[in-house]
Amino acid sequence: SSRPFTVTDWAMKSDKLHEHDPKMWDDLVDNFSTHKDEVDEILKKAGKLSL
Repeated sequence: SSRPFTVTDWAMKSDKLHEHDPKMWDDLVDNFSTHKDEVDEILKKAGKLSL
């Protein structure tokens, strides 16, 4: 089993599970895509595929 899945499984079975109100995601701002060109340039210089 992989570590991320093991940790997630443990966390979901914890008696200290904290559930968030789904509305907290309504105002989520996408700041990543505003830097896509910059990230693509860095990836290009590193010889990696672009986003």
